[in-house]
Amino acid sequence: MTDKPRVKSAERESPPNGPEHNPPPVAGPRRRRSRWKKFQVPTVLAALGLGLIVVAWFLYPRRAPVEGVTGAGVVITGSSPYVDNHMGDIFYSVGPARPGVTRVVVSVQLGGTGAPRGAYAQITFYSGAWVQRCSPRCGLGANVTAWPRFQRGVADAVFYVQARNYEVAANGDTAAVGFPEVDSTATHPEHLVLHYNFPSAGSYDWSAFPGGDFSKPPAAFWSETVVPGYGISGAQASARVATAVNPVVQQHDSNLTLAVGILFGIGGGALVAAVQETLRVND
Repeated sequence: MTDKPRVKSAERESPPNGPEHNPPPVAGPRRRRSRWKKFQVPTVLAALGLGLIVVAWFLYPRRAPVEGVTGAGVVITGSSPYVDNHMGDIFYSVGPARPGVTRVVVSVQLGGTGAPRGAYAQITFYSGAWVQRCSPRCGLGANVTAWPRFQRGVADAVFYVQARNYEVAANGDTAAVGFPEVDSTATHPEHLVLHYNFPSAGSYDWSAFPGGDFSKPPAAFWSETVVPGYGISGAQASARVATAVNPVVQQHDSNLTLAVGILFGIGGGALVAAVQETLRVND
């Protein structure tokens, strides 16, 4: 009996082992998406923190300091005893002439029936700044003298000072006005009227310097008395700087500063959280 040949079943060959035969799996879209999800939270936190800090930086209230205001000096000398005995009101006015130049007017009024023919007042102006020109004509410099004649009982001297904001400064929060020192040869008290071109003066609290009149903006008025018997000239009003605050703006700046502090705190916390989340993902 003949034996039948046995047919061997074909065995499946196992794939060879080794790194060259088993390449690492290629990262597909799902793997890249999962990696983005890992860094999504730190990225959002970092962007939020930086955004809040930038917003806080721009919202922080910044105001230029109020400085450089000093009272000027004015010396008024009458041309005769009659002028000294009849000097009445003195007007001191400060306002813009053109960009970078301030116009200062000093006026002297006589009481009584009028000034004798040829009467004048010698007005010396100690400005503390450069005087470009004046009327009547006088020399140039920081200390100049004009000799205006009385016309209809009034003698006017006009000085053009090289300064943009002369004797007036404000930043919305605080303000300052320089009151001049006035010396006069008058033999009796004189009424001194101070006039400044200051449109927003009425929005400030001048309680430390009462007597201001802000009912006719842009003009702001103060009045003082030139008292006789002081100084070498016979009558004097002292120089000083009047300061004031705007309570509404101060409260606004305080609220804004508080909000800025909160934004900085939240932004900084978000950046710290972003760093912590990044370290956690890399672990």
